[in-house]
Amino acid sequence: MFSVIFYSFYIKMIYMKRIFILCLILFYTLPVFSADWIQVFDKDYIDRSSVKFKDSKVSFWVKSLNAGSWEFSKFYKDKLWYILHNLEIDCSKRTYKSKSFYVYNLKEECIDSQNFNYTNFDDIVPDTKIESYYMLFCR
Repeated sequence: MFSVIFYSFYIKMIYMKRIFILCLILFYTLPVFSADWIQVFDKDYIDRSSVKFKDSKVSFWVKSLNAGSWEFSKFYKDKLWYILHNLEIDCSKRTYKSKSFYVYNLKEECIDSQNFNYTNFDDIVPDTKIESYYMLFCR
């Protein structure tokens, strides 16, 4: 009687171990979706995985690292590390708008953010980074 119970328990343990190993394999082989940053300027990066084209518009995320020259950093008590900025460019009209931004400190904590849901498109000013993004995506 004892051997039958033990054998039954042993079989269940084998199946549980196999299921556990299978779960581990699946967990470690599933794809991870993360940002794919490429450098476009000295301290600016574009997330390639965020670039989305729709009709004549393109939207994407930009990460700008603090080079120590940001004037608005005096408004924050923490030292700033970088800003994530979501931009949209209308290629056919040569305009752009900021959709949102997030400000991060040196501990990689978001200390400020803003969403611009109802902003209008502005003209792209010559010789700016925005114009460089326009040339990169729209030409």
